[in-house]
Amino acid sequence: MRTIFVVMDSLNRHYLSAYGDDRVRTPNLDRLARRGVVFDNHWTGSAPCMPARRDMMTGRLNFLETPWGPIEPWDDCLPELLRRQRGVYSHMITDHYHYFEAGGEGYHTLFNTWEFLRGQEGDQWRALVDDPEVPEYRGRNRRQNWVNRAFMDMQDETQYSTPQCFMRAAEFLQNNHQADNWHLHVEVFDPHEPFLAPDSYLEMYDAKWDRPYLFDWPNYGPIEEDSEAVQHIRKRYAAVLTMADRWLGHMLDVMDEHEMWDDTVLILTTDHGHMLGEHGYWAKGYQFDYRELFNIPLIVCTPGTAGGDQRTGALTQTIDLMPTLMNLHGAEEMPPYVRGRSLLHLLDGEEEEHHDAVLFGYFGKDVNLTDGRYTYT
Repeated sequence: MRTIFVVMDSLNRHYLSAYGDDRVRTPNLDRLARRGVVFDNHWTGSAPCMPARRDMMTGRLNFLETPWGPIEPWDDCLPELLRRQRGVYSHMITDHYHYFEAGGEGYHTLFNTWEFLRGQEGDQWRALVDDPEVPEYRGRNRRQNWVNRAFMDMQDETQYSTPQCFMRAAEFLQNNHQADNWHLHVEVFDPHEPFLAPDSYLEMYDAKWDRPYLFDWPNYGPIEEDSEAVQHIRKRYAAVLTMADRWLGHMLDVMDEHEMWDDTVLILTTDHGHMLGEHGYWAKGYQFDYRELFNIPLIVCTPGTAGGDQRTGALTQTIDLMPTLMNLHGAEEMPPYVRGRSLLHLLDGEEEEHHDAVLFGYFGKDVNLTDGRYTYT
């Protein structure tokens, strides 16, 4: 068995044509949706970034016991369990720099090998002693982000780290398509803010901005900008997502080339959504835990789902991904405190029962219970 797990950060399901909205051009996400099973009622458990990832690694909810934090020494995690029980080789490719700062330790070292692509958001990467030249801007920004931008050709998409992640993933597949018993974890930061893309992508969405200041990274707070500014940010988000989708397609092309779909499973999801003006808010974390933030996309492609264009309304959650990947590799010895359930029984399209309700939220904030239709907070 070979498995590929793709995580795109802050991927809003309500911007995807696979979920009924065609405002963003994502032909390769659509390509996956046609090949696999689209989960309509999939939910984040713990938010934001690192709590969601601990859920995915351990199969249990993080937010009930701790805030943003590292993998703990007592955690039994997916890559180690796969290696211990089934001898699975695991490799991680990511530009998600939170794995490499204080508070995110221990995740990447779970894998046999790993690659880190640099430059996202506030990644402490390029060195510049003097302050960079910063244009007039509105919203949120960080000194290091301006430094990193200064060393890039912003019109060359191959210099952006998300395309580089998918290029490295394609390289991994070229080098290992004849091998068996591996797990590839591909994790990209986009379409997380700041919403940066070459002009060629911005022009697809007519993302013109004639005001005398830059606006590509809104503050985390209620919207104070006018409707034109909100639409501008939505267009920039769309541009970043379309660029990420294009390079996802580059990886999928390699799978096509080597006919890997016959014996490889690909799972694509996100950690949480991101407010782009919905309910009068930007971003996440401080407002009510709206459905737009926690009801997230999930697409699962297996050899048995090829061309099925299937959907399921079963209530599922991020904690289900760890036992699903364990089952795919035949690793049956589940740690006793895992609360997720494997999704494999849902993939034939005949069963809709999974969880009857799930909990979700942030540590120290609201605790929410949903049956997938109504939420009690």
